[in-house]
Order: sequence, then structure tokens, then C-alpha cells
Amino acid sequence: MKEMPSAIADKWFYEEKGQRLGGIDEPAMIALIQSGKLRHGSSVWKQGFVGWVKLEDTPLRIHLDKLSPPPLTGQHVSNTLVWVLAFAPILGLFLESFVA
Repeated sequence: MKEMPSAIADKWFYEEKGQRLGGIDEPAMIALIQSGKLRHGSSVWKQGFVGWVKLEDTPLRIHLDKLSPPPLTGQHVSNTLVWVLAFAPILGLFLESFVA
């Protein structure tokens, strides 16, 4: 198995609009995070990773956390409107039976 040259081994790659970009050093990655180009959910890769991972699952997460809180998960989002819309047809049939 052929080893990667150390110049490539320390480089980061990232995904943007379905394209693999990079081969950049860590300070350049930090600059992309600080500019908002890379954020929570961005896919990144570096030698030693099994595959592409989310930026927040790497040591670079500390730079994300300095800028903004992580995105909300589904458990923190109100789903009242979803339930109202889901039961609207049933409620309509129920009310129709009283009117008719």
C-alpha cells in the first residue's frame, strides 16, 4: 500500500454543492468556518477518517461553537401545526356530519 505524501496527509477536503473541494491546510479551513462558508452539517474529510464526516464531528468543531449554537433538532421544534393539518380532514368530516 502506497503512503500519501505528508503534504497531502495534513490537508482538509470539503464538499460544496456536490463537489469535492480542498486540499487546504487547517488555517484555511478555520477561515472558511469563520466566513460562514462551512458550518454545522458541512461534510469534510481528512486522511485518517473512514469516510466523509460532518464538520461538527471533527476537532474543528470548536471554531463552529464560537460562532453560533448548533441547529435545532426535531425534538425542539414545535409540531402543533403539523398535527392540526393532519387532523383537519377528520375534523371536517366530523363537523360535516353535524351540519348535514
